[in-house]
Amino acid sequence: MAATILPVRTSGALPGAAFISYDKLERDTDKLGNWRVLGAGAFGKVYAACYIGEDVAVKHIDVESSLCDADKAVFLREAGHQFCIRHPHIVPLLKVVVDETDTPPFYALIMPRMPQSLQG
Repeated sequence: MAATILPVRTSGALPGAAFISYDKLERDTDKLGNWRVLGAGAFGKVYAACYIGEDVAVKHIDVESSLCDADKAVFLREAGHQFCIRHPHIVPLLKVVVDETDTPPFYALIMPRMPQSLQG
């Protein structure tokens, strides 16, 4: 089955609708303190949450300080690619959170939560 790719943006930028603020994320979910950890890796943790009534996975990228411009560009480029791809075997990206107003900053990807994990 072929992937459906949304129209390519020559700038590689994510559409504004892909972004939400940390405050909006907190308002539209069941609060960070109630999130359940699904897993952790070198780049951060993945949490189970409910976002506007939908079960989601929130992939929080753990950084101690703001990403350098090059790393932030890579993060946003990769998110842009994932946001544009629609395929039954690829989990779609729903929203991107980039909030650099706090210390440490908050970077996250929001995706539908799958009923099974790779960990068995």
